[in-house]
Amino acid sequence: MTFQPAVDISNIMVQYDVKADSERFLARDTEAKAEAIKRDRANALLRPHRNSGYERTGEICTAKFDGSDEEVLYKVMLTKTDLSYGLYGFHNYYRMELIKRKGSDLHILFTNWGRIGDANGQYQRTPFGSLAAGHDEFCSVFRSKTGNDFTNIANFEEKPNKYRLVTADPNAAIDFSDLTIELDTDQTQAIMDIDSVYKFIRD
Repeated sequence: MTFQPAVDISNIMVQYDVKADSERFLARDTEAKAEAIKRDRANALLRPHRNSGYERTGEICTAKFDGSDEEVLYKVMLTKTDLSYGLYGFHNYYRMELIKRKGSDLHILFTNWGRIGDANGQYQRTPFGSLAAGHDEFCSVFRSKTGNDFTNIANFEEKPNKYRLVTADPNAAIDFSDLTIELDTDQTQAIMDIDSVYKFIRD
């Protein structure tokens, strides 16, 4: 049985373009989310490592070198592998961050090293009273580990028996431990219920 409306509405003109309004809404929503993701990534880049002790109270220092407009983070991850070393080889990482404590002139050089796969390793925090002093020490350690000048990091060259620079994808998540996975509770419960039924049948 087909329902027939009491009044013919086929010729009624709608003054609103619902489709166009919907497309504009979706475009604005997509743009807003993209900007939010961009801000989150920028904040993540400036956030010190959790073992530094300044994850919430500090911020990674930045600088511009040789007249460049691009800001460089005082934040590097280095790795070194030597298969001829010992029984299992040498597979180490070395992390460096120059951190400024928020609301003060205190700068901290955070160094963190260990075997690749060790999430914590060993670490050290060295305080400095100025950015210049922290910069000098950061550059000194960087050169000793890599054989490169940090102020020319854009032209980094790998050196024999030295640490290599790990380049991060700016579009990738900085730390997988920071990711929040939101599960569909109803769907998850349904799957669990189905599993329970199958288990009952098997038993």
